[in-house]
Amino acid sequence: MGDAQRLRSAAQRVIDLVHDDDLIYLDALPYRVQIELSTPLAMMGEVLEEGGSDGELRRAVDILHSAAALVRAELPEELAGLLEELRFAGRAARS
Repeated sequence: MGDAQRLRSAAQRVIDLVHDDDLIYLDALPYRVQIELSTPLAMMGEVLEEGGSDGELRRAVDILHSAAALVRAELPEELAGLLEELRFAGRAARS
């Protein structure tokens, strides 16, 4: 699996966790986390769903990480771990 595919896979795992069928996981997050992450997650999900370019995905991931940095202390452990995996995959995809 190449670096770009690893990035897509890591991004998809984040989307699968947060955007479950009924958005139950997203709704259970602290309100501030919901506010900061909802739009960046939707952007990243749209890039994945529409088969956007690697560059578009990297930009969406960067926006998500910027938003997540604002609420890092409030993130559930599982989501924080997936975002960290996504960060590392993004770094590798830039190399």
